[in-house]
Amino acid sequence: MKTKLIVGLTVFFVSFGFVLAENVEIQLSYGRWSLSPLTTIVERESENMIRETYRRFVEDFFPGLALSSFITAIDLSSSGQYFCFGFWYNLKNTQFSLGLRGNYVDFQLPYSIDADQSISFLQYELVRLKTSGEGEVNINSLTISVLGRWKALSQGRIGLFLYGGLIFFPYQGDLSINQNTMIQTPLGDLVYQGALDQTISQIRTWNEDVPLTIISPELGMQFQVKLLKNLGLVLDVALSQGSLFSAGLFFIL
Repeated sequence: MKTKLIVGLTVFFVSFGFVLAENVEIQLSYGRWSLSPLTTIVERESENMIRETYRRFVEDFFPGLALSSFITAIDLSSSGQYFCFGFWYNLKNTQFSLGLRGNYVDFQLPYSIDADQSISFLQYELVRLKTSGEGEVNINSLTISVLGRWKALSQGRIGLFLYGGLIFFPYQGDLSINQNTMIQTPLGDLVYQGALDQTISQIRTWNEDVPLTIISPELGMQFQVKLLKNLGLVLDVALSQGSLFSAGLFFIL
């Protein structure tokens, strides 16, 4: 359903733009994507995937041991890159535009895990689990944003725009953990050292709580400088699933 909606909106805006081409603006840019300084849905979903992947490993490695919780630290300095294609239809005799933007996003979330949990009976420790490790969540996505834009300032060749709307964030990728796990029992210790690797598609097959698409608000600001009548530079700063900074070109058709 969500995929059909995104495709439908894309066809609508593109068709509408070609019919009224004299008011169409195209933007091409490249930028950096960081989850800092926000706490985002992407981060929370990544933490859930890490927790559930490790929980599944422990329960398969030691049947009967139910892992209730463990500490997960995610490095908020995680970042990546994205390529942007933007389409704007400038409404005649107004300061407003309707927009559709697509981003190809590729970024990484490094993290560490640390767990120390025990199961006791009548104050006697039956099982103790200790683990430590680090890994990375790699995420890629082709996002679609439906936006409205307002020209806040126009002075000669310079323009300042504010915009907002919704971003559709379907995502894929993989998760890796390099870890050292020890399970201590009265009958002996079990030790595992090595890597766990899972794709997000695989995780979705056994964890239906991992969403296919994240939908969230997007707010941003653009600064434009015209070089020629129909060509110029654009700088863009946005807040959505993290912070986005990009620079590129815009063309007025």
